[in-house]
Amino acid sequence: MKKVSIFVLITILAIFFSACGKSEPEVGGIPVPDVRGLTVPNAIQQLNEAGFTNIETTGNGDVQDNWIVSSLNHEPGENVSPDSKLVLTCNWICHLYVDVKSEANLLFAKYDIVIYIDGVELGTVPNGERYTHLSDLFDGKHTIKVAKAGDDSVHGSYNIEMNGDMAFSCIVGHSKSSIDLKEIEVKEGLTEIYLTVPDVTGMVLSDAMSILKEAGFTNVREEPYREIWDKRNWTIISQGIKAGDTIDRNTLFELNCKKTTEIIEDALKAMSIPEIEEYAKENGFSVKYENDFGGDITDRFYTFPEDERNEISIVSVFVVSDRIVVVLSDDVYLLDPDFKEEETGDLGGVYYSTNSEETVKNGNAGIYSYKNAGKSYQQYFIIDFDEGYVYYFMYGEGSISGDKLKIESGNLNDSLKITYHTEDGDWSNYLHFHYKDNPQRLILTDNDGLETEFIPTSIDAALKLKEEYKFVEY
Repeated sequence: MKKVSIFVLITILAIFFSACGKSEPEVGGIPVPDVRGLTVPNAIQQLNEAGFTNIETTGNGDVQDNWIVSSLNHEPGENVSPDSKLVLTCNWICHLYVDVKSEANLLFAKYDIVIYIDGVELGTVPNGERYTHLSDLFDGKHTIKVAKAGDDSVHGSYNIEMNGDMAFSCIVGHSKSSIDLKEIEVKEGLTEIYLTVPDVTGMVLSDAMSILKEAGFTNVREEPYREIWDKRNWTIISQGIKAGDTIDRNTLFELNCKKTTEIIEDALKAMSIPEIEEYAKENGFSVKYENDFGGDITDRFYTFPEDERNEISIVSVFVVSDRIVVVLSDDVYLLDPDFKEEETGDLGGVYYSTNSEETVKNGNAGIYSYKNAGKSYQQYFIIDFDEGYVYYFMYGEGSISGDKLKIESGNLNDSLKITYHTEDGDWSNYLHFHYKDNPQRLILTDNDGLETEFIPTSIDAALKLKEEYKFVEY
C-alpha cells in the first residue's frame, strides 16, 4: 500500500494559496522564510530567528503544536517589514484509508480505473480487482475521483470532509461510457482497518476462518489453494503472517494447512501398538486391526498374549472418522497360521470374489474386489457385474465419498470400460486382468494411458468398508 507524499499535498495547497492575495514587496524588508510543512512551533521559531515577531496562526479550530503550516499571507522569499503581521494558516494531518473494488466486466468495458485525490493520482485498479491506499491529508474538504484509464471524461467522484482519520470504501461499476460509485461507506477512525493478527496455528481450518472473518480480515486464503473442499477436515500447521503483527484487513493472509487425519497418522506411525491404543483411549478413537489382505482380525488379535501381540510389526496406520486402523505385517501369521486359511470369502467364492476358482477367471460375472496400497491410503475397486456398476473409493485418506460408475462395455479379460460424465467433459478408464484368465492382478488404464496395478483383497472386508461410504454416480 502506497502513501501520498505530504510534500506533494503541501505543494498543491501552496500553489492555490499563493495565487490569492499576493502583496507587493516592501523596500528594505527582510525575506520571508518558507515555513510550509513545518509544525507550528518550528515555523514560529524559524520566523523569529529571521526577525519577525508579529505572528498569528489560524485554522479550523484551536491551533495545536502538532499542526502543520500549509500557507502564509506572504510568499516565501518576499521582502517584508519585520513589523508586518505574518498569518500562518495551519492544518492537522488526517489519514484517509481508501478501499476501492472494481466490478469485473467479462465482455465489455474491461478497462482499468485510476483513483485520484484532489487531482493527485493514487494508483490504478485493474478490472475486477481491489486497491487500497492510505493517504496523509490536511483536514477539510477533499475530492475522491475514479476515472477510466486513458479517458478522464468517464469518471465518478465523491466529496469527503476530513475532521480526523477516516476510511472510505466503495465498489466501482463501469460501462463503456459511465462510472458509478456504489455501496459507498465512510467511517470515522481506522480501528476497523488495521487489525492485530491472532494465533490460529493448530486450529481446525473451519474454526479459524470463522474467527478471522468475524475479526474483519477480508483476504484470507488457505494453502493448498483450491484443493480444500471440507475445511472441517483440515488443520492449520503455520500462518503466513506472525501472530501479534498489525496489518491492513485486506492484506493477503495465507494459512498453510494439512489434513487432520494426516497429522494424526504421522504421529501414530511413530508409535508402538501400546502407544497407539493409549492415544486412542485418550482421544476417543476405536482401534481396528487388519491383516495385509484387508481382513478384520481385531477380535482374534486380542486373544493373543499382550507381550506377543505388541511385538508385531506395523505396516501402516490409517484414520477413518473416529477409528484408527492398524495394518499388521505377516508376523501375525506366526501367532496363528489359520489366519490365511480364513481369507476365503463368506459369500462362498474365493476370498476376493463371489466366483468360484473356475468362474473367477472369466471376469464377466459376480463381484470382484481389488486394492492398491499406498503409504498414506488404500485405493479400492469393487467390480459388481450383478449390479452393473464399478465402485471406487480411497480408504485412509479421510474422505467417506466414493465414485459409482456404470459398466459401459467389455469384461476383465478384454477390457471393461467405465466413463466419468461431468460438467467439464467426459473421460473413460479401463480395467482388465494383467494376463488373460489370471485375476491375480488388475490393471487400471486411465484416460491418459497411465497404468496402475491392483491386487486382490478380501471381498468381505471390502464390501463392509463400502457400507461406510457415500457414492456419487457419474
